[in-house]
Amino acid sequence: MRPKDYVFALRLGELEKAWPLSTFEGGRVINDTLGDFEVVLIGEAATRTVRAYRAGGHTLYGIRDRARLGRRWRPILESRGRCVG
Repeated sequence: MRPKDYVFALRLGELEKAWPLSTFEGGRVINDTLGDFEVVLIGEAATRTVRAYRAGGHTLYGIRDRARLGRRWRPILESRGRCVG
């Protein structure tokens, strides 16, 4: 990262983690961890927006193949997550 890059930061009690917003270029779904918590992040760098959910042992996937779909990705959720925060 470079100085003054935008980041998405997540805090849960004393646990903290940050992801560069550039990671979400073109719309991304990221499955990650924060301490012992599995989290899913859905973001878009262009609008500087990110949503975080507890994964609860499930994985969220995104479809981003514009050549086949002819549209932007859309999330497909195996199971409903809960909002973190």
